Amino acid sequence: MKKEQGLSQEDILAKMKSVDKSDIPASDDAELKPAKKKVEVFTEHWGDDQTIVLNKDPNKTYRWGRPEDNLEMVEFRKRGYEPAMGDEVAFGMTEPNPGKPKMRDGRILMCCPKDKFDARQREMVAQLNAQKKGGNKTEAARLQARAGSSIGVKVYEGME
Repeated sequence: MKKEQGLSQEDILAKMKSVDKSDIPASDDAELKPAKKKVEVFTEHWGDDQTIVLNKDPNKTYRWGRPEDNLEMVEFRKRGYEPAMGDEVAFGMTEPNPGKPKMRDGRILMCCPKDKFDARQREMVAQLNAQKKGGNKTEAARLQARAGSSIGVKVYEGME
């Protein structure tokens, strides 16, 4: 089907629905089969990301959570997240509704102060770096203790 200029998607669908069996020529030796039509939808832009949030507070970090999942909500609370009650506008909202939680498709918008989030990230990176530095030595000591003194276990340079 060619792209028809000036027709909306509804017009194209209405045109397709108006096709009648009498419009299709039938040959004498073939059965009438329903016609299959290829439909192409042309858009000028991609659809918006449904997780996008507008009017964000620059001092907060936002995440979507499932309010029916109690474990996830406990994790959010432990990490300092709380329901977003400010002027944020979630996808599908027409205007902000301050003082009310922002819901979208069974999910709730949670927010956390950015300084808490950044401190947590720095702590996690420090823990990972400590594991990278001491992890092989600790593992080598554990293996050496298990193997006994007759077998030597080495930590290779660059793996400490």
